[in-house]
Parts: sequence; C-alpha cells; structure tokens
Amino acid sequence: MLATPALLLTYEHVVAPRVRLGDTPDRGHDTIKEEGSVIIAGMGRFGQIVQRMLVMTGYKPVVLDSSAEHIDSLRKFGIDVYYGDAVRPDMLVAAGIANAKLFIVAIDDRERAVELVDFVHRRYPQVKILARAADRDHVYRLCAAGADTAFREMFGSSVAMAKSALVELGHSDEDAERKARAFDEHDTAGLRHLMEVWDAELDVFSNPTYIARAKSRSDEFAELMAQDEEERER
Repeated sequence: MLATPALLLTYEHVVAPRVRLGDTPDRGHDTIKEEGSVIIAGMGRFGQIVQRMLVMTGYKPVVLDSSAEHIDSLRKFGIDVYYGDAVRPDMLVAAGIANAKLFIVAIDDRERAVELVDFVHRRYPQVKILARAADRDHVYRLCAAGADTAFREMFGSSVAMAKSALVELGHSDEDAERKARAFDEHDTAGLRHLMEVWDAELDVFSNPTYIARAKSRSDEFAELMAQDEEERER
C-alpha cells in the first residue's frame, strides 16, 4: 500500500506524458467491468499470441494496452482489450490483480516492464508473473525484480529457424529436432548458471567472470554437439 502513491506519482509525472504521445487526445482510460484470473499487460505481437492461445483454450484474460489507436484496431477483429496503462495501480486493482492467478507482462518498454514486475511482486507476492524479455540482460533484470519466468521474445523463433537450417543442410527432421531441443535445454540452464555471476551494475561485456563462464558453457555445448555428430555419422 505504501508503494501505491509513489507509483501513481511516477505515472502521472513521468510515464503518462510518454504514453499519451500518439494516442487519441483527452481519451480517458476504459472502465474495467470484469476481473480475470489472468491479466495481460501489453497487446503487441507478443501479447496477442499469448492471448489468442489462452482464449482458444477456454480462458478469458483481462487485457490492458496503453495505445488507443492499437486497441481500436484490435477491436475490429472482436478482440477484447481495455485502454489503460498497467503501470497504474488502480487499473490493476480494477482488473482483479488481488485475486489473479497469473500476471503476464508483455509490454515492449524494458524499464517499465521491470518496474511493473517489481511492483506486482512486492504488492501481490501470491501472483505468478511471466514476463516478456528483450534479451539475456533483460531476463536477469526481470527475474531479479520478481518475475517467475522471463521469455526472450525472439529465442523460440530463432531456434526454430536454426532447426530448419539444419534440415536444409541434410540433417533428418529427428536429428534437427534433437539438436534444437538440446540447445534450448542447455541455453535455458545456462541462463540460471550465468545469473549467479551477473552484476546489475556491470554491462555483461565488462564482467570478466560472466564472460569466462559464458565461454566455458559454449565450449561444453560445442563438445557435446561434436560428439553427437560423430555418433550420427557412424
């Protein structure tokens, strides 16, 4: 509760002026008339995919987005979205954050995403938080702020492309799938391993301990893949 006034002040004086740029002048935030067990903040390309899959599985998430123009476009396709910024505590309360099971942060502003995760984690620690991350460093910052899991926005599609590249180069579908799965598992485990030496005050390129551990893990995986290739050729 103590953090709420401070967050509202930050919103009014720092966030709101940025959010309103490009939006419909003087358009007030929508009144949220429902609460959801799942709340999604951000309905860009990333959030849309998450929302569609949840809806098709039978869930009805409450979705917030701060772009009035974008929301008007989505509504033409019958997609329910509320115009409002999830950084506003009153919007979160109206959406049912106190009783929600899951909060999904899919906004594309890195710093605001971290601030939002931090606020919800501290104010509503019982709510699970899944967050969209721009890159590895963003993953670390989101997890440090309280996200239960952070998902790099391009990682899955990049691995899928690499898998297709292997098939085009003559690997079987099964072999390409096995290698992609091994890379995914190794890289995910590496995130946890590297976070142990991550320093929020240092860029990763200026952190010699981080660099050394990253190189070591890369060499380990290259050795595993070389052994796999030997077995495949035999």
